[in-house]
Amino acid sequence: MAIYPLLFLAVCCQTCNKGSRLLIALFAIALGASTFWIGVLIALYGFFPAFLAIYAGRLSDRFGPRLPMVLGAFGVGLGLWLPWALGSLPALFASAALIGAAFVFFQVSLQNLMGSLGERTERASNYSQLSLAAAVSSFLAPVLTGFWIDRYGYTTTYGILGTLAVVTGVGLLVLPFVPGRGSRKQRSGKGQGLGGLLQDADLRRTLVVSGVVVTGVHLYSFYFPIYGHEIGFSASRIGVVMGSYAVAAFIVRMVMPAVVRVYSEGRVLTHSLWVSGLAFFLFPFFRDLYTLTALSFLLGLGLGCGQPLSILMTFNSSPEGRSGEVLGVRLTANKGIQVAVPVLFGSMGAAFGLFPVFWANAGLLLLGGGISVRRRTRDPGETPEGEGAP
Repeated sequence: MAIYPLLFLAVCCQTCNKGSRLLIALFAIALGASTFWIGVLIALYGFFPAFLAIYAGRLSDRFGPRLPMVLGAFGVGLGLWLPWALGSLPALFASAALIGAAFVFFQVSLQNLMGSLGERTERASNYSQLSLAAAVSSFLAPVLTGFWIDRYGYTTTYGILGTLAVVTGVGLLVLPFVPGRGSRKQRSGKGQGLGGLLQDADLRRTLVVSGVVVTGVHLYSFYFPIYGHEIGFSASRIGVVMGSYAVAAFIVRMVMPAVVRVYSEGRVLTHSLWVSGLAFFLFPFFRDLYTLTALSFLLGLGLGCGQPLSILMTFNSSPEGRSGEVLGVRLTANKGIQVAVPVLFGSMGAAFGLFPVFWANAGLLLLGGGISVRRRTRDPGETPEGEGAP
């Protein structure tokens, strides 16, 4: 199948999902929600995916990627149309739950599809292109959403994003799906249950580090808009700052394959986590547009490496015919963290302000870098991509 139309549709659906996260935080503030309740809204994006991700992966393995991707896009559209139609705080809670539940079907199936296209040697390139598409959506989502909010208001912006998600679902219905099947390495988890999969030490460590990376990404996505609002930024200025994160992620993902060939996946991942932790630590000390834009760019350089590397390492750890399920396990772990951490951090923010939120996440990322170092110490045979790694 043609990969670029697929990536275009992926950008559209991801833009809707990511744009809704900026939109829901600012709309909730406008409706008078406290920091705690905003944390609950954030957690709802991950609550149902924590239970559905493995099922979504199994559905993708059994029936192919088209069905769950189409259902996911239409579900995201419906979730976005709820606040457009009702414009109330309860509608935001229903919207967050529905968007989170629907998008996981799209996300797991897309990741599984990209890993199955072409031969094994093409997998790293496929995930690199997918991560670039994600970076494009990370740029478009806050910038477009911010300007639409300033120009049209919250409810109309929900309607625009919802329509884009439904159009994406229609596009997936007409796009020819002929996924290739690359050669897969047989691993010991085949034929076993979930417990058998988790006996793989490489997979367990990958899941932990992946959870740390995703926690950093989502806490930035939700709590920087709150911080920007507190220091008097408009929605468009918040969008510009967050857009610089996406620009950095796009740049670093373009050069990442070459860097990995020289320094290895583990080394790149370790340093990316440490850079991200430093950026999070510095955020609360600054209130001007240019410095915060620079810190957002630095954070994008760090976290921009972590996401595609964790997906690639997870797919490579999966048994034959169970890659979607393993990717679902990864998302289940990630979403479980997303549910717990925002509520915890939201309570922390309500009690102590946003400074501890940023610093606690900085500590989490630095700890993740330490775990990555331990992984490389335990796996001395790890080689750079050009010397046998995928």
